[in-house]
Amino acid sequence: MAIAALAAFGGLGVGMLCYNLVLWLTIRERFQLTYCLSLLAMLTYVWASSGAMVQVFPDIAHTYRLATAYIMLGFASALSLQFITDFIEEDCLPPALRRMARQFGIVYVLAGLGVALAAPDWRHFADRLYALAYVPLPVLLVSLTTIAWRRGSRSIRVLAVAWALPLLMALLRIAHALNLVEYGLLVQYALIIGMSFEAVLSSLAMSYRIKLITAERDRARADERAARQLANVDSLTGLLNRRALLELLIAWRSPEPLRLLLVDIDRFKSVNDSHGHLVGDEVLRAVAEVLAIRADLNASVARLGGEEFALIGAAAELPEAVALGIIADIRSRPMAAGVRVTVSVGMAEGPVRGEDDWRELYRRADAALYQAKSDGRNRAVHAPGAPPLPANTAAA
Repeated sequence: MAIAALAAFGGLGVGMLCYNLVLWLTIRERFQLTYCLSLLAMLTYVWASSGAMVQVFPDIAHTYRLATAYIMLGFASALSLQFITDFIEEDCLPPALRRMARQFGIVYVLAGLGVALAAPDWRHFADRLYALAYVPLPVLLVSLTTIAWRRGSRSIRVLAVAWALPLLMALLRIAHALNLVEYGLLVQYALIIGMSFEAVLSSLAMSYRIKLITAERDRARADERAARQLANVDSLTGLLNRRALLELLIAWRSPEPLRLLLVDIDRFKSVNDSHGHLVGDEVLRAVAEVLAIRADLNASVARLGGEEFALIGAAAELPEAVALGIIADIRSRPMAAGVRVTVSVGMAEGPVRGEDDWRELYRRADAALYQAKSDGRNRAVHAPGAPPLPANTAAA
């Protein structure tokens, strides 16, 4: 029966160890590694305390085998406490309590080493001290669980279930070591039973914790995308803003010349003065809608500020006809409160490989826009040096 129980735990432990090591290589959470190390220490303890170690090392002395078991049990206890403190969310445990748990872990390792290195005459005394060192353990575990629970830890709830039976088994072994409970089958297999349940249920608890971590990361990424979207988009029109357009162009580094259309609403100030800013905002949104439709998928559209907009795309895919269509659409479109407006467009072509190229292209398009305003508005003008538009395209 003993061999069967130890073999069952060994098989279970090796399976859990391999599974969680592979998972750790993927996710890289520290509590996964401490769990794997604690499981390895438990397996080594079972290997040393059973006949399996004798099968591998037939000539090994009983004292060495016993010393290995004590040391490994101390390491398993320390790593289990480390696993619990790593597993619980950072803000759900006071730093002092985390340090205390880790200090108790050091005590268990030192206690195991003390039994292993004690002289034969002192070994019984060292063994008693070893057992006494575990007396505060239930209080510590209950304190960790209670405080984390009160602070809203979602992880501790599944961990509490995983450690309930191992804690009871540990209490049973402590009671036996203090001569409070007689030796029996339950005492004999208490550690194996506790370790088996802890190995399986802690693995399930980690799966739940990883699910929570994944959900938190997904929310963080979604929030980051939303924040980036808000930073890149003009809140009134839904178009790109000036900074986002520049970043897009620099990242694009188009190998072919680009055409920039600067679109400015004529006499927009009078719209705000006569009808109010709410109507003015509706006019801006309506103009933005026309620009987005005309740009389709061939150009990027942005609101540069105030009543000035920009369309930019490959010169071959953004012909002059787009500028003329924009002027015609906006001129014929009724706006809010029956307002009708016109726009002027300045156009320029050139490469955009960096901010200097963008400034030069914008300067030339802005000069063309100024010329369109000077020539009477409601028209499109090429930058100096570009071929003029056909004469019949000028706005009435």
